[in-house]
Amino acid sequence: MRLQGKVAMITGGGSGIGMAIARLFAREGAAVAIMELVPERAQAVCEEIEKDGGRAAWFAGDVTSSSDIDRVVTGILDTFGKIDILINNAGIMAPASGPKASVFECSEEDWKQMIDVNLNSVFLVSRRVFPEMAKNGRGKVVNMSSMYGIVSNYNRAGYTATKGAIISLTRSLALDGIKKNIYVNAIAPGYVNSPRIQERLKDPKWYEELIERNTPIGRVCEPEEIARVALFLAGDESDYIIGQTIVVDGGWTLR
Repeated sequence: MRLQGKVAMITGGGSGIGMAIARLFAREGAAVAIMELVPERAQAVCEEIEKDGGRAAWFAGDVTSSSDIDRVVTGILDTFGKIDILINNAGIMAPASGPKASVFECSEEDWKQMIDVNLNSVFLVSRRVFPEMAKNGRGKVVNMSSMYGIVSNYNRAGYTATKGAIISLTRSLALDGIKKNIYVNAIAPGYVNSPRIQERLKDPKWYEELIERNTPIGRVCEPEEIARVALFLAGDESDYIIGQTIVVDGGWTLR
C-alpha cells in the first residue's frame, strides 16, 4: 500500500472529491482525519472506512476559523500522533446568497466569503500544519484549485479569483515548504460529478452544451479520478515535483 503508516488530514472530506480522496487514501493504508463543517457527512465517511478495516476520525470545524483549525489539528495529533499529508480541499463554488457573482452583482460580503472559504483557508490550515510536518522531517500538501483558476468564466468573479490565487499561493508555499522537506502542489479539476453539480447533470441540454461540446473527452470527471491524482502527489513517486498545478479537466482548457 502506497500510504502505509501515513496520516492524512483532509478538509471538506465529507462529500465529493474530499470523500473520494479519504476512501482511496484509507485503502492505501493511511489513517484519515477529516475536517468538515457538516459533521454528519464526515461521520458517515469515517464509519464506512472503519467498516472496511481502515482507520479514520472526523473533526467538526470551520476552515475559515484559526481557533477551529488549531483545535482540529490538536485533535488529530492527539488521535494519530502526526500529520504527514494535508489535502486542502474545502471550498465553495458560489457565495451563500446565490450563484450570481459577476462584478455587477457580487456584494462585498459575498466576495469576502469566497476569499475566506476558498483562499484564506488554504493559508490558515497550511500555516498550522507546516510546523507539525517540519517536526516529522517531511510532508506532502495538495491544494484544490480549479480549471477556472486558469481560464475564466462568466458570473464567477469570486470563484475564478480565489482558484487562480490558490495556484499562485501553491508556488509560494512550495518554495517555503521545500526548505523543510514539505512538498506542495495543486490540482485543477474540471467539471466533477459531485453533489455540487449533480442536479445540473440531470439537464440534458446543459450536459450537451457545456460538457459534450466543450470538453474534448466528452464527459464529466468522476471524483475518484481526482483522488488518484491526489494519491500520486501525496506519495513518494512525486518527490521531484513542487509548486505545480496538475490540470484534470478532460481537455477543457485546451480549447
